[in-house]
Amino acid sequence: MLKAIAHLRNVKGVPRLAARLLEFALFITRGHFLPKESYLMLAGLYNDIGETKKALRVFERAARKTKSASDELLYADILRKWGYVLLHARADGVHAYEKIDEAIRVITRLLSIKESREAKPVLCVAANCYAALGNYWCSRSPSEAKNCYNQALDFATRGNFPERVITLKADLGTIAIGEENWHEADRLLREALSDAWSYYQHAVPSSLVRLGHLYMEKKNPNCDFKKSEGFILESLRVAKKSGWRREQGDAFRALGKLAEVQGNKAGAEVAFNHANGIYDSIGYAGDRASLTESS
Repeated sequence: MLKAIAHLRNVKGVPRLAARLLEFALFITRGHFLPKESYLMLAGLYNDIGETKKALRVFERAARKTKSASDELLYADILRKWGYVLLHARADGVHAYEKIDEAIRVITRLLSIKESREAKPVLCVAANCYAALGNYWCSRSPSEAKNCYNQALDFATRGNFPERVITLKADLGTIAIGEENWHEADRLLREALSDAWSYYQHAVPSSLVRLGHLYMEKKNPNCDFKKSEGFILESLRVAKKSGWRREQGDAFRALGKLAEVQGNKAGAEVAFNHANGIYDSIGYAGDRASLTESS
């Protein structure tokens, strides 16, 4: 059943239906006869469709159930995803760090056990946890974020987890932009984009937007506003085609930043307002777009 719902999750307009189906199944069975990951998937579906309050309630319920059942691996994965949603959808860094830090402590213990340290499920959850910790540090300490992302990339590579490898290359590409390491940023982001088209299309819009940011940087010797706009518009096209609202908002925010960089403050304000309208419609509280975002 979870495989069918996972497929529905990526079909335009269907994630809401998938959430309702899984919610109904859990209600009827009270969680019995369904995989223990069902609550984690339901929380993810609620987050996808902008019902963040419901997602957070399900995370709390799922964490309680898995902790009492002594399922440490699933408990760590729930904590890191819970922290991720608190960080990005609620802009609640304090509580996000608490959840992610607890997840790291659990996964560190599992990695210390000889019998489990090279097990693929443990390596994959470790990659998720360190990626989430990197996201926490990204705007606070880029060097700390880079260390976390590299640790996560090592776990994801050893665990043969291509989807996470893709997102981590994009994350490291963003760090490289901040370091003004333009060549490395271009390499990482293009690798992430190429692999995303093949293995994880949900990561395509984000990789395109980040390439857009790379080429709008005036300090970049290869700065090219037209190329930047092309990447961002392609991101918007892919996101609209797939019905991914958060990614549409991110594309409009990037278009606003591009307009502002070029001195078009009126155009920037229109794009930022459009981005924030989308964020509001899905209950997304993180990364608000505004004219103060770039100078």
